[in-house]
Amino acid sequence: MSGNVWEWCWDWYSGYSSESQTNPNGPSTGADRVLRGGSWANMNYNLRISDRFFYTIFTKSMNVGFRIVQK
Repeated sequence: MSGNVWEWCWDWYSGYSSESQTNPNGPSTGADRVLRGGSWANMNYNLRISDRFFYTIFTKSMNVGFRIVQK
């Protein structure tokens, strides 16, 4: 799935701490949401799920999307 469009994530964006973490959640509030995975408009080094970026929640872009997951 990586590389088609940047994927909106539920987490609010903030920097990671230097401690080892598994599945870190961002802060409980914020102004920017996390995007992951790169898009068709990026260089190949951005096309991995560990690549992070952020946008404000009101940003619209043709290379940003989301995936619906049923639990």
